[in-house]
Amino acid sequence: MIVQKIRKINSALGKFEEWFILLLFIVMFCVIIAQAISRYVFNDPIVWTDEVACYLQMIIGYLGIAYGIRHDSHIK
Repeated sequence: MIVQKIRKINSALGKFEEWFILLLFIVMFCVIIAQAISRYVFNDPIVWTDEVACYLQMIIGYLGIAYGIRHDSHIK
């Protein structure tokens, strides 16, 4: 009974993790596009976009490691 609840919670967290990684990737994509447009079209770069993209990439990497471990999809 407790094991079934733990598996259900684990499955829900897995789905949340997948959607959260996707959301962060979309945000990172938008930040990079905004950076490119502001830099090359308006010649006035947004200063914080570089750091935000870097931090988002690190967070996505760490969550991707957890996702890979959960689904046993790392290179062996």
